[in-house]
Amino acid sequence: MATSYTSSSNPRTEKMGDVLDALSSGIAKTAAKEPKFEPQHLSPEVPAKPTRQLLTETMLADRWVCSVARLSAGAPSAKGRST
Repeated sequence: MATSYTSSSNPRTEKMGDVLDALSSGIAKTAAKEPKFEPQHLSPEVPAKPTRQLLTETMLADRWVCSVARLSAGAPSAKGRST
């Protein structure tokens, strides 16, 4: 004799439905607990600071003077040279 199960008479299906109900209610509760983020007033964008400082003409000139002075200090004097 063949037995036909319907969803209400099959205990396994009922358990699966209970599990799915529990999962969906848990997900709904978790979603309700999450804070709702509302867009805040955006302030005008401030340009980001450059990652490195660009050298100005004055800074380049100072570096050049220091380099020349350092090279001149280590080089033989120009007095003995003939031009």
